[in-house]
Amino acid sequence: MRLGPVEGHEGRKNHIIYSPPRVTSNVTNVVVFFPGDVQNYVEQMDASEDYLRPWDLDSVCEMLSSRKPNSHIMVVRPSRMEHMINYYDNFVTLNRFGGPDYLKGRHAIPHLFHLVHNTLKTVQEPPFRSLITGRELISEDSNVCSNDASQDNAGNARQIHGDAIDSISLVAFSKGCIVLNQLVTELYLLSELPEELQTLYTNFLKKVSEIAWLDGGHQGREGAWITNPNFLKKLLAFLPQLLVTIHVTPYQMHDATRPWIGNECRRFESLCRTAGGNVSFTLHGGDIKNPSIRTHFMALDAYGKSE
Repeated sequence: MRLGPVEGHEGRKNHIIYSPPRVTSNVTNVVVFFPGDVQNYVEQMDASEDYLRPWDLDSVCEMLSSRKPNSHIMVVRPSRMEHMINYYDNFVTLNRFGGPDYLKGRHAIPHLFHLVHNTLKTVQEPPFRSLITGRELISEDSNVCSNDASQDNAGNARQIHGDAIDSISLVAFSKGCIVLNQLVTELYLLSELPEELQTLYTNFLKKVSEIAWLDGGHQGREGAWITNPNFLKKLLAFLPQLLVTIHVTPYQMHDATRPWIGNECRRFESLCRTAGGNVSFTLHGGDIKNPSIRTHFMALDAYGKSE
């Protein structure tokens, strides 16, 4: 479902593509996905890049829903796109080289907080509520399909109440990974906020059970991966059970014109392991001699089609 613009922090808005849980459950899981460059609504993708259409925003939302059928799926469309380049202005400030300036912004955590809560609130209201309650769901207990609205309302009342979230997975591909990096940076700086806001955002962030970086990279000159050991120590001390998932391909890791991306990724992985993190790292297509944007998307496929 395309929800249109959903309001976040201080009037910022992002369009959200949403899929409700396919399986009824007593827990509320949320997956938030940040796409990379060229990914857009299928009708707005460049006709010359038809081979990229399997990864349009609606298709990725469906793929993630298949992988995590008991989760609310939120695909966050970037606030703007220029020449097939995505810009996450509502989360990250860019420098003059087009790279992220992580220390300049302080609104990614509040914006994510309000986006998630307002999305779950939106889908409880017409017309989306009727679409969700009419959708055929599967019971985890009986594996029997049911489209009874009254049963569905009872089983999902807690699921779509923002304050009752049990776990959050943050997933990003390519350029979208700069949002994850910004969130990690702001977590380190959380103590600068007033105590009331610290408590609010701490309770929200404690629900994060997985952060997945999928072949991160951007047009700047550094900062594709977090390499500050203090930031990563803070993250893993704050979330000791966090699963750090990394899927990469030669498209980013072996790019001779941007060798810093591969170097940063290796340092990121090493720092996470040194800090005691639960790290899953996979290089896909490592023997590919001439990586292309097609091989780049192997990282997203690997995550979306695993389990």
